[in-house]
Amino acid sequence: MKIRAIVRKGVGEVEIAGRKLGPFREGEEVELEHWELRVLRRHGMAEPAQRMGIAELRKVLISEGKQAELSVLPEWFYHSVAGEIESLRREGKNEKANELRAALESFIEMRLHKLVKLALSPSEAKGALPEERMLLSRLSSCVEEWIEWLNERFERKEVGGIGARGNIPNVVGEKTDI
Repeated sequence: MKIRAIVRKGVGEVEIAGRKLGPFREGEEVELEHWELRVLRRHGMAEPAQRMGIAELRKVLISEGKQAELSVLPEWFYHSVAGEIESLRREGKNEKANELRAALESFIEMRLHKLVKLALSPSEAKGALPEERMLLSRLSSCVEEWIEWLNERFERKEVGGIGARGNIPNVVGEKTDI
């Protein structure tokens, strides 16, 4: 997944994990894989073109709260927030990083409620981000397995009625005050 970034330091070619990038000119806008941006950002060489700081995340949070369905976000959303938190921590701005992390947790909780509902009909999950599509896939599989398991239990015909021990009076006795 590509993320737009602004080059902060002009440099020649850079090699990251055997892959050559550049040359870069200061102020140039480039598209990088999220992990490439993370490495370049760590070395002060690039910044995301669109930062996801606390103000931006709060706007997203408010927007998400107003909609019944998933709001449409860029695929790089979670990577951007994670990069911002990492950058703030590296700069020693732990209080701001914690504030951003708390806002992200609120966003995830709000979004998770919608995703759990969508797990019952994942084809309607328009706007789900790649990380969320993975969760939906796993939730859907779990829900399907659970329904199968229940259906198997309901279809089972055991000797003597309900359960392996027989019908209810055989299990609890003749008294009605269970």
